[in-house]
Amino acid sequence: MGLLDVLGLQRPTRAIEPAASPKLTPSAATATATGQPVRRNDPPTATTGTTPPPTVTPTAPPAGATTGTPPPVNAGGGTTAPTQEEINYEAERKAVMALADALRGHKQAARIGSVLNQITTKMANAAGQAVKKDWTKAMQDLGAARTLCGSGKTRPDNWQTYSDRRPPPPRWPAG
Repeated sequence: MGLLDVLGLQRPTRAIEPAASPKLTPSAATATATGQPVRRNDPPTATTGTTPPPTVTPTAPPAGATTGTPPPVNAGGGTTAPTQEEINYEAERKAVMALADALRGHKQAARIGSVLNQITTKMANAAGQAVKKDWTKAMQDLGAARTLCGSGKTRPDNWQTYSDRRPPPPRWPAG
């Protein structure tokens, strides 16, 4: 018996009659061969006439398979080599991601939440432009994100320096 029951603050539970529940009302579509109603959340069985969906088990990737994005496929069914713009974009994106991740891991990252949101937005814009194959705008957005990473680092660094140099609060004697 719980504390709420002892204090009388919990309502007693009551049993629901099968005929009163909307889940248990029989219908022509849900009645089984024996005439018993089927509940909405019951799994399908052999008596309902439907079969349950097959169970899907995850499989390991084949040996030698790489994870990540596959190369683009051309109309002939083969893969195309990435262009120089794609290579430059990926290199810049990885560099900016490293800077942004370092900034997110800073001790004073909570003080620059708006800058981190701006960086995330610029990165998302760059990804959208890369999908459209507009490499000039994608690289501009990555450059803006890189600039935000550089300028955004000064504020948490200054706060950390202040926190390190600040004397601890005085200890007052008990009593």
